[in-house]
Amino acid sequence: MTISSMSKYALFALVALSAFSAVASAEDVVTLTGKNFDEWTSAQDFAVVEFYAPWCGHCKKLTPEYEKAAGILKKENPPILLAKVDATEEENKELGTKFGIRGFPTLKIFRKGAAPEDYNGPREADGIVDYVKKMSGPAASLLTTKKEVDAFLAENDAALLGVFSGEKDEALATFLTTANVFREDGGFAYVFDEKVLPTKGTKAGAKAHLYKKYDNEYDAFEGSIESEALKEFFNEKSTPLVVTFDQDPKNRARMNKVFSSEKPKMLAFVDFASKEDEMRRVLTEQAPKYKEHVNILIADFKDNDRAMEFFGLSKDSKKATVVIHSMADNKKYVQEVEGDFSKVATFMQGFADGKLEAHVKSEPIPDKNNDPVYVLVAKEFEKVMGSGKDVMVEFYAPWCGHCKKLAPIYDEVGTEFKSNDKVVVANFDATANDVPDAAFNVKGFPTLYFKNGKTGEISQYEGAREKDALIKYIKEKGAFAA
Repeated sequence: MTISSMSKYALFALVALSAFSAVASAEDVVTLTGKNFDEWTSAQDFAVVEFYAPWCGHCKKLTPEYEKAAGILKKENPPILLAKVDATEEENKELGTKFGIRGFPTLKIFRKGAAPEDYNGPREADGIVDYVKKMSGPAASLLTTKKEVDAFLAENDAALLGVFSGEKDEALATFLTTANVFREDGGFAYVFDEKVLPTKGTKAGAKAHLYKKYDNEYDAFEGSIESEALKEFFNEKSTPLVVTFDQDPKNRARMNKVFSSEKPKMLAFVDFASKEDEMRRVLTEQAPKYKEHVNILIADFKDNDRAMEFFGLSKDSKKATVVIHSMADNKKYVQEVEGDFSKVATFMQGFADGKLEAHVKSEPIPDKNNDPVYVLVAKEFEKVMGSGKDVMVEFYAPWCGHCKKLAPIYDEVGTEFKSNDKVVVANFDATANDVPDAAFNVKGFPTLYFKNGKTGEISQYEGAREKDALIKYIKEKGAFAA
Protein backbone atom coordinates (compact mmCIF):
# COMPACT_ATOMS: atom_id res chain seq x y z
CA MET A 1 0.00 0.00 0.00
CA THR A 2 1.35 3.45 -0.87
CA ILE A 3 1.02 6.46 1.41
CA SER A 4 -1.41 8.04 -1.03
CA SER A 5 -3.75 5.05 -0.73
CA MET A 6 -3.74 4.89 3.06
CA SER A 7 -6.72 6.11 5.01
CA LYS A 8 -6.08 9.17 7.14
CA TYR A 9 -6.60 7.03 10.21
CA ALA A 10 -4.03 4.45 9.11
CA LEU A 11 -1.44 7.13 8.41
CA PHE A 12 -2.09 8.76 11.81
CA ALA A 13 -1.72 5.36 13.49
CA LEU A 14 1.60 4.76 11.72
CA VAL A 15 2.98 8.13 12.84
CA ALA A 16 1.72 7.59 16.38
CA LEU A 17 3.30 4.14 16.52
CA SER A 18 6.66 5.53 15.34
CA ALA A 19 6.53 8.26 17.95
CA PHE A 20 5.64 5.76 20.65
CA SER A 21 8.52 3.46 19.71
CA ALA A 22 10.99 6.34 20.11
CA VAL A 23 9.88 7.33 23.60
CA ALA A 24 12.96 7.83 25.73
CA SER A 25 13.52 5.86 28.89
CA ALA A 26 16.18 6.32 31.54
CA GLU A 27 16.35 2.51 31.73
CA ASP A 28 17.72 2.40 28.18
CA VAL A 29 20.94 4.01 29.45
CA VAL A 30 23.19 1.69 31.47
CA THR A 31 24.27 3.17 34.82
CA LEU A 32 27.92 2.49 35.64
CA THR A 33 29.96 3.02 38.79
CA GLY A 34 33.55 2.53 39.81
CA LYS A 35 32.65 -1.02 40.88
CA ASN A 36 31.30 -2.32 37.56
CA PHE A 37 32.86 0.06 35.02
CA ASP A 38 35.92 -1.95 33.92
CA GLU A 39 34.07 -5.26 33.77
CA TRP A 40 31.20 -3.80 31.74
CA THR A 41 33.23 -1.76 29.23
CA SER A 42 35.72 -4.60 28.62
CA ALA A 43 32.81 -6.85 27.66
CA GLN A 44 31.49 -4.47 24.97
CA ASP A 45 32.69 -4.53 21.37
CA PHE A 46 31.54 -0.90 21.21
CA ALA A 47 29.88 1.41 23.71
CA VAL A 48 29.51 5.11 24.51
CA VAL A 49 29.79 6.38 28.09
CA GLU A 50 28.68 9.80 29.30
CA PHE A 51 30.49 11.28 32.32
CA TYR A 52 28.09 13.79 33.88
CA ALA A 53 27.33 15.90 36.93
CA PRO A 54 23.74 16.10 38.27
CA TRP A 55 23.95 19.90 38.64
CA CYS A 56 25.30 20.50 35.11
CA GLY A 57 22.88 22.39 32.86
CA HIS A 58 24.39 20.99 29.65
CA CYS A 59 24.04 17.47 31.08
CA LYS A 60 20.37 18.07 31.85
CA LYS A 61 19.83 19.29 28.29
CA LEU A 62 21.56 16.21 26.87
CA THR A 63 19.69 13.69 29.05
CA PRO A 64 16.43 13.29 27.05
CA GLU A 65 18.33 13.19 23.74
CA TYR A 66 20.80 10.63 25.07
CA GLU A 67 18.01 8.46 26.46
CA LYS A 68 16.09 8.62 23.19
CA ALA A 69 19.19 7.64 21.22
CA ALA A 70 19.88 4.80 23.65
CA GLY A 71 16.38 3.42 23.09
CA ILE A 72 16.91 3.39 19.33
CA LEU A 73 20.45 2.01 19.36
CA LYS A 74 19.71 -0.89 21.74
CA LYS A 75 17.35 -2.23 19.04
CA GLU A 76 20.17 -2.50 16.51
CA ASN A 77 21.41 -5.96 15.59
CA PRO A 78 23.65 -6.39 17.47
CA PRO A 79 22.54 -3.82 20.09
CA ILE A 80 24.69 -0.73 20.62
CA LEU A 81 24.67 0.37 24.26
CA LEU A 82 24.95 3.83 25.79
CA ALA A 83 25.96 4.23 29.42
CA LYS A 84 26.46 6.99 31.98
CA VAL A 85 28.60 7.69 35.05
CA ASP A 86 27.90 10.29 37.72
CA ALA A 87 31.47 11.58 37.93
CA THR A 88 30.73 13.56 41.11
CA GLU A 89 29.99 10.46 43.21
CA GLU A 90 32.89 9.59 45.50
CA GLU A 91 33.18 6.01 44.25
CA ASN A 92 33.39 7.27 40.64
CA LYS A 93 35.90 10.11 41.01
CA GLU A 94 38.85 7.86 40.19
CA LEU A 95 37.25 7.16 36.79
CA GLY A 96 37.16 10.88 36.09
CA THR A 97 40.86 11.15 36.89
CA LYS A 98 41.73 8.02 34.90
CA PHE A 99 40.03 9.25 31.73
CA GLY A 100 40.96 12.93 32.04
CA ILE A 101 37.42 14.23 32.53
CA ARG A 102 37.71 18.02 32.86
CA GLY A 103 34.19 19.18 32.06
CA PHE A 104 30.62 17.96 31.80
CA PRO A 105 29.18 16.27 29.95
CA THR A 106 32.13 14.37 28.45
CA LEU A 107 31.39 11.38 26.23
CA LYS A 108 33.89 8.62 25.49
CA ILE A 109 33.83 5.69 23.06
CA PHE A 110 35.01 2.33 24.37
CA ARG A 111 36.00 -0.59 22.15
CA LYS A 112 36.99 -3.93 23.61
CA GLY A 113 40.74 -4.04 24.16
CA ALA A 114 41.40 -0.51 22.88
CA ALA A 115 42.10 2.84 24.49
CA PRO A 116 38.98 5.04 24.79
CA GLU A 117 38.32 7.62 22.10
CA ASP A 118 36.72 11.05 22.35
CA TYR A 119 33.13 11.30 21.18
CA ASN A 120 33.01 14.29 18.83
CA GLY A 121 29.53 13.86 17.43
CA PRO A 122 26.18 15.64 17.79
CA ARG A 123 24.29 16.07 21.05
CA GLU A 124 20.77 15.52 19.74
CA ALA A 125 19.13 12.10 19.40
CA ASP A 126 19.09 11.60 15.62
CA GLY A 127 22.62 12.90 15.27
CA ILE A 128 23.86 10.68 18.11
CA VAL A 129 22.31 7.66 16.44
CA ASP A 130 23.84 8.41 13.02
CA TYR A 131 27.27 9.18 14.47
CA VAL A 132 27.37 6.13 16.74
CA LYS A 133 26.26 3.79 13.95
CA LYS A 134 29.02 5.15 11.74
CA MET A 135 31.65 4.85 14.47
CA SER A 136 30.57 1.34 15.50
CA GLY A 137 30.34 -0.14 12.02
CA PRO A 138 33.17 -1.39 9.81
CA ALA A 139 35.87 1.22 9.23
CA ALA A 140 35.70 0.59 5.49
CA SER A 141 33.53 -1.45 3.14
CA LEU A 142 34.05 -3.29 -0.14
CA LEU A 143 32.34 -1.71 -3.16
CA THR A 144 31.81 -3.82 -6.27
CA THR A 145 29.76 -1.69 -8.67
CA LYS A 146 29.82 1.82 -10.10
CA LYS A 147 26.43 2.44 -8.52
CA GLU A 148 27.80 1.61 -5.05
CA VAL A 149 30.82 3.86 -5.63
CA ASP A 150 28.66 6.76 -6.80
CA ALA A 151 26.38 6.45 -3.75
CA PHE A 152 29.41 6.29 -1.43
CA LEU A 153 30.95 9.44 -2.91
CA ALA A 154 27.61 11.27 -2.75
CA GLU A 155 27.20 10.72 1.01
CA ASN A 156 30.73 11.73 2.09
CA ASP A 157 32.39 15.16 1.95
CA ALA A 158 35.76 13.42 1.97
CA ALA A 159 35.97 9.84 0.66
CA LEU A 160 39.10 7.70 0.40
CA LEU A 161 38.91 4.74 -1.97
CA GLY A 162 41.70 2.15 -1.97
CA VAL A 163 42.42 -0.23 -4.82
CA PHE A 164 43.57 -3.77 -3.96
CA SER A 165 44.05 -7.11 -5.67
CA GLY A 166 41.81 -8.98 -3.24
CA GLU A 167 41.12 -9.79 0.41
CA LYS A 168 44.59 -11.29 0.80
CA ASP A 169 46.36 -8.14 -0.40
CA GLU A 170 48.71 -7.27 2.49
CA ALA A 171 48.23 -3.51 1.93
CA LEU A 172 44.50 -3.84 2.68
CA ALA A 173 45.16 -4.32 6.41
CA THR A 174 47.18 -1.08 6.47
CA PHE A 175 44.35 0.72 4.68
CA LEU A 176 41.80 -0.55 7.20
CA THR A 177 43.99 0.62 10.10
CA THR A 178 44.11 4.12 8.62
CA ALA A 179 40.36 4.03 8.05
CA ASN A 180 39.76 3.21 11.72
CA VAL A 181 41.97 6.08 12.89
CA PHE A 182 40.26 8.67 10.68
CA ARG A 183 36.75 7.26 10.39
CA GLU A 184 35.09 10.39 11.77
CA ASP A 185 37.00 12.61 9.31
CA GLY A 186 35.53 11.01 6.20
CA GLY A 187 34.34 7.87 4.47
CA PHE A 188 36.54 4.88 3.59
CA ALA A 189 35.94 2.08 1.11
CA TYR A 190 37.94 -0.18 -1.18
CA VAL A 191 37.56 -1.91 -4.53
CA PHE A 192 39.17 -4.87 -6.24
CA ASP A 193 38.36 -3.59 -9.71
CA GLU A 194 39.63 -0.14 -10.69
CA LYS A 195 37.02 0.01 -13.48
CA VAL A 196 34.20 0.80 -11.00
CA LEU A 197 35.89 4.10 -10.03
CA PRO A 198 34.79 7.38 -11.65
CA THR A 199 36.58 7.75 -14.97
CA LYS A 200 36.65 11.55 -14.97
CA GLY A 201 39.40 13.08 -12.83
CA THR A 202 40.70 9.76 -11.47
CA LYS A 203 44.37 8.96 -11.96
CA ALA A 204 44.83 5.44 -13.32
CA GLY A 205 47.19 3.21 -11.39
CA ALA A 206 47.07 5.16 -8.11
CA LYS A 207 46.81 3.03 -4.98
CA ALA A 208 44.24 5.26 -3.27
CA HIS A 209 41.96 8.06 -4.38
CA LEU A 210 40.65 10.90 -2.23
CA TYR A 211 37.45 12.52 -3.52
CA LYS A 212 36.28 15.74 -1.85
CA LYS A 213 33.40 18.19 -2.12
CA TYR A 214 35.71 21.13 -1.42
CA ASP A 215 39.08 22.61 -2.41
CA ASN A 216 40.64 20.79 -5.37
CA GLU A 217 38.11 17.92 -5.12
CA TYR A 218 40.58 15.10 -5.90
CA ASP A 219 44.01 13.87 -4.79
CA ALA A 220 45.78 10.67 -5.78
CA PHE A 221 47.97 8.61 -3.44
CA GLU A 222 50.58 7.06 -5.71
CA GLY A 223 53.12 5.55 -3.33
CA SER A 224 53.03 2.10 -1.81
CA ILE A 225 50.43 1.88 0.93
CA GLU A 226 52.40 2.15 4.14
CA SER A 227 50.79 3.15 7.42
CA GLU A 228 52.45 6.48 8.21
CA ALA A 229 52.53 7.67 4.60
CA LEU A 230 48.83 6.97 4.05
CA LYS A 231 47.88 8.56 7.39
CA GLU A 232 49.91 11.67 6.58
CA PHE A 233 48.35 11.86 3.12
CA PHE A 234 44.76 11.64 4.38
CA ASN A 235 45.34 13.89 7.37
CA GLU A 236 46.77 16.67 5.21
CA LYS A 237 44.63 16.35 2.09
CA SER A 238 41.26 15.78 3.80
CA THR A 239 41.48 18.88 5.98
CA PRO A 240 39.89 21.79 4.10
CA LEU A 241 42.16 24.73 3.37
CA VAL A 242 39.51 26.81 5.13
CA VAL A 243 37.69 25.20 8.08
CA THR A 244 34.31 26.52 9.18
CA PHE A 245 34.28 27.56 12.85
CA ASP A 246 30.80 26.62 14.07
CA GLN A 247 28.78 24.04 16.01
CA ASP A 248 27.99 21.80 13.03
CA PRO A 249 29.00 18.23 14.00
CA LYS A 250 30.59 17.59 10.60
CA ASN A 251 33.05 20.40 11.29
CA ARG A 252 33.82 19.36 14.87
CA ALA A 253 36.45 16.76 13.94
CA ARG A 254 38.11 19.21 11.58
CA MET A 255 38.17 21.92 14.24
CA ASN A 256 39.62 19.48 16.77
CA LYS A 257 42.39 18.68 14.32
CA VAL A 258 43.12 22.37 13.73
CA PHE A 259 43.14 23.32 17.42
CA SER A 260 45.24 20.32 18.45
CA SER A 261 47.98 21.62 16.16
CA GLU A 262 50.67 23.97 17.48
CA LYS A 263 50.49 25.96 14.25
CA PRO A 264 49.09 29.52 14.64
CA LYS A 265 45.35 29.86 13.99
CA MET A 266 43.88 32.47 11.68
CA LEU A 267 40.17 33.28 11.93
CA ALA A 268 38.23 35.44 9.54
CA PHE A 269 35.13 36.93 11.19
CA VAL A 270 32.53 37.91 8.64
CA ASP A 271 28.77 38.26 8.22
CA PHE A 272 27.83 34.92 6.68
CA ALA A 273 24.53 36.35 5.45
CA SER A 274 26.22 38.75 3.05
CA LYS A 275 29.98 38.19 2.75
CA GLU A 276 30.75 34.53 3.46
CA ASP A 277 31.26 33.52 -0.18
CA GLU A 278 33.57 36.44 -0.93
CA MET A 279 35.70 35.92 2.18
CA ARG A 280 35.86 32.16 1.68
CA ARG A 281 37.02 32.66 -1.92
CA VAL A 282 39.79 35.05 -0.83
CA LEU A 283 40.96 32.74 1.95
CA THR A 284 40.94 29.70 -0.34
CA GLU A 285 43.03 31.58 -2.91
CA GLN A 286 45.62 32.56 -0.30
CA ALA A 287 45.63 29.33 1.72
CA PRO A 288 48.06 27.29 -0.44
CA LYS A 289 50.71 30.01 -0.10
CA TYR A 290 50.41 30.39 3.68
CA LYS A 291 49.30 26.95 4.89
CA GLU A 292 52.77 26.33 6.36
CA HIS A 293 52.36 29.43 8.54
CA VAL A 294 48.73 29.24 9.73
CA ASN A 295 45.67 27.03 9.95
CA ILE A 296 42.77 29.02 8.50
CA LEU A 297 39.19 29.16 9.77
CA ILE A 298 36.17 31.25 8.87
CA ALA A 299 33.57 32.29 11.45
CA ASP A 300 30.21 34.02 11.38
CA PHE A 301 29.71 37.00 13.66
CA LYS A 302 26.56 35.24 14.83
CA ASP A 303 26.96 32.89 17.82
CA ASN A 304 30.70 33.54 18.18
CA ASP A 305 30.68 36.21 20.90
CA ARG A 306 33.19 34.34 23.07
CA ALA A 307 35.70 33.95 20.24
CA MET A 308 35.37 37.62 19.33
CA GLU A 309 35.78 38.62 22.98
CA PHE A 310 39.00 36.58 23.10
CA PHE A 311 40.48 38.85 20.43
CA GLY A 312 39.05 42.02 21.94
CA LEU A 313 36.44 42.49 19.20
CA SER A 314 33.06 44.00 19.96
CA LYS A 315 30.25 41.47 19.65
CA ASP A 316 28.15 44.22 18.09
CA SER A 317 30.68 44.83 15.32
CA LYS A 318 29.78 43.59 11.87
CA LYS A 319 32.98 44.68 10.17
CA ALA A 320 34.89 41.85 8.50
CA THR A 321 38.06 41.25 10.52
CA VAL A 322 40.92 38.74 10.33
CA VAL A 323 42.86 37.68 13.41
CA ILE A 324 45.80 35.39 14.15
CA HIS A 325 46.64 33.71 17.45
CA SER A 326 50.19 32.43 17.85
CA MET A 327 49.94 29.89 20.64
CA ALA A 328 53.71 29.55 21.09
CA ASP A 329 54.07 33.08 22.49
CA ASN A 330 50.34 33.80 23.07
CA LYS A 331 50.46 36.82 20.76
CA LYS A 332 47.44 38.03 18.82
CA TYR A 333 47.25 40.01 15.59
CA VAL A 334 44.15 41.84 14.35
CA GLN A 335 43.29 43.51 11.03
CA GLU A 336 39.96 44.97 9.95
CA VAL A 337 39.34 44.25 6.26
CA GLU A 338 35.78 45.52 5.81
CA GLY A 339 35.38 46.96 2.31
CA ASP A 340 38.81 45.80 1.09
CA PHE A 341 39.43 42.06 1.25
CA SER A 342 42.78 42.53 -0.50
CA LYS A 343 44.06 43.42 2.99
CA VAL A 344 43.75 39.72 3.89
CA ALA A 345 46.73 38.79 1.70
CA THR A 346 48.79 41.71 3.04
CA PHE A 347 47.97 40.67 6.61
CA MET A 348 48.99 37.04 6.00
CA GLN A 349 52.22 38.09 4.29
CA GLY A 350 53.03 40.43 7.16
CA PHE A 351 52.62 37.60 9.64
CA ALA A 352 54.76 35.24 7.55
CA ASP A 353 57.49 37.90 7.40
CA GLY A 354 57.28 38.61 11.14
CA LYS A 355 56.42 42.26 10.53
CA LEU A 356 53.02 42.52 12.23
CA GLU A 357 52.65 44.38 15.50
CA ALA A 358 50.99 42.26 18.15
CA HIS A 359 47.56 43.37 19.31
CA VAL A 360 47.07 43.53 23.07
CA LYS A 361 43.51 43.50 24.37
CA SER A 362 43.30 45.90 27.28
CA GLU A 363 40.85 47.82 29.39
CA PRO A 364 41.54 51.57 29.69
CA ILE A 365 43.98 52.62 32.41
CA PRO A 366 41.75 53.74 35.32
CA ASP A 367 41.62 57.50 35.96
CA LYS A 368 41.68 56.84 39.70
CA ASN A 369 43.52 53.89 41.17
CA ASN A 370 43.86 54.53 44.89
CA ASP A 371 42.12 51.49 46.37
CA PRO A 372 44.12 49.01 48.47
CA VAL A 373 44.16 46.61 45.51
CA TYR A 374 45.61 48.24 42.40
CA VAL A 375 43.61 47.66 39.21
CA LEU A 376 46.19 46.47 36.69
CA VAL A 377 45.39 46.41 32.94
CA ALA A 378 47.37 45.12 29.98
CA LYS A 379 48.36 48.60 28.74
CA GLU A 380 50.51 49.21 31.80
CA PHE A 381 51.41 45.65 32.72
CA GLU A 382 55.06 45.97 31.65
CA LYS A 383 55.37 49.37 33.34
CA VAL A 384 54.15 48.10 36.70
CA MET A 385 56.08 44.83 36.49
CA GLY A 386 59.23 46.71 35.55
CA SER A 387 58.84 49.38 38.23
CA GLY A 388 61.38 47.83 40.60
CA LYS A 389 58.68 47.26 43.21
CA ASP A 390 57.49 44.03 44.76
CA VAL A 391 54.29 43.09 42.95
CA MET A 392 51.66 40.54 43.91
CA VAL A 393 49.03 40.15 41.18
CA GLU A 394 45.83 38.11 41.13
CA PHE A 395 44.58 37.05 37.69
CA TYR A 396 40.83 36.65 37.96
CA ALA A 397 37.56 36.36 36.04
CA PRO A 398 34.50 38.40 37.11
CA TRP A 399 32.25 35.34 36.92
CA CYS A 400 34.59 33.09 38.96
CA GLY A 401 33.10 31.99 42.30
CA HIS A 402 36.50 31.31 43.88
CA CYS A 403 37.65 34.79 42.85
CA LYS A 404 34.60 36.38 44.47
CA LYS A 405 35.32 34.44 47.67
CA LEU A 406 38.93 35.62 47.66
CA ALA A 407 38.11 39.31 46.96
CA PRO A 408 37.47 40.53 50.55
CA ILE A 409 40.52 38.63 51.82
CA TYR A 410 42.66 40.07 49.05
CA ASP A 411 41.41 43.58 49.89
CA GLU A 412 42.71 43.07 53.46
CA VAL A 413 46.10 42.01 52.05
CA GLY A 414 46.15 45.19 49.94
CA THR A 415 45.32 47.27 53.00
CA GLU A 416 48.24 45.70 54.88
CA PHE A 417 50.73 47.08 52.33
CA LYS A 418 48.85 50.24 51.32
CA SER A 419 51.32 52.55 53.09
CA ASN A 420 54.38 50.87 51.55
CA ASP A 421 55.09 52.59 48.24
CA LYS A 422 57.53 49.81 47.27
CA VAL A 423 54.87 47.08 47.33
CA VAL A 424 51.95 46.70 44.89
CA VAL A 425 49.05 44.35 45.51
CA ALA A 426 47.11 44.22 42.25
CA ASN A 427 44.41 42.33 40.44
CA PHE A 428 44.07 41.75 36.70
CA ASP A 429 40.86 40.83 34.86
CA ALA A 430 42.20 38.16 32.52
CA THR A 431 38.94 38.02 30.55
CA ALA A 432 39.09 41.71 29.59
CA ASN A 433 42.87 41.93 29.18
CA ASP A 434 45.55 39.86 27.48
CA VAL A 435 48.37 38.67 29.71
CA PRO A 436 51.33 40.32 27.92
CA ASP A 437 54.08 38.22 29.48
CA ALA A 438 54.29 34.45 28.93
CA ALA A 439 56.12 34.09 32.27
CA PHE A 440 52.71 34.46 33.90
CA ASN A 441 51.08 31.19 32.90
CA VAL A 442 47.38 31.66 33.62
CA LYS A 443 45.30 28.53 33.07
CA GLY A 444 42.59 28.97 35.69
CA PHE A 445 41.11 31.46 38.13
CA PRO A 446 42.21 32.82 40.47
CA THR A 447 45.93 32.51 39.68
CA LEU A 448 48.39 34.53 41.81
CA TYR A 449 51.96 35.49 40.94
CA PHE A 450 54.62 37.48 42.79
CA LYS A 451 57.58 39.39 41.32
CA ASN A 452 60.51 40.45 43.48
CA GLY A 453 61.36 44.11 42.87
CA LYS A 454 65.14 43.66 43.14
CA THR A 455 65.89 40.26 41.61
CA GLY A 456 63.00 40.14 39.15
CA GLU A 457 62.26 36.58 40.27
CA ILE A 458 58.70 35.50 39.39
CA SER A 459 56.97 32.84 41.47
CA GLN A 460 53.46 31.44 41.50
CA TYR A 461 51.61 31.49 44.82
CA GLU A 462 50.02 28.12 45.54
CA GLY A 463 49.40 28.41 49.28
CA ALA A 464 46.26 28.93 51.33
CA ARG A 465 43.96 31.70 50.19
CA GLU A 466 43.96 33.32 53.60
CA LYS A 467 45.04 36.77 54.72
CA ASP A 468 47.89 35.75 57.01
CA ALA A 469 49.29 33.19 54.56
CA LEU A 470 49.32 35.71 51.70
CA ILE A 471 50.93 38.45 53.80
CA LYS A 472 53.60 36.04 55.03
CA TYR A 473 54.37 34.94 51.46
CA ILE A 474 54.79 38.54 50.24
CA LYS A 475 57.12 39.36 53.13
CA GLU A 476 59.24 36.24 52.61
CA LYS A 477 59.47 36.57 48.83
CA GLY A 478 59.73 40.34 48.59
CA ALA A 479 62.64 42.77 48.72
CA PHE A 480 60.70 45.61 50.35
CA ALA A 481 57.75 43.98 52.14
CA ALA A 482 59.42 42.78 55.33
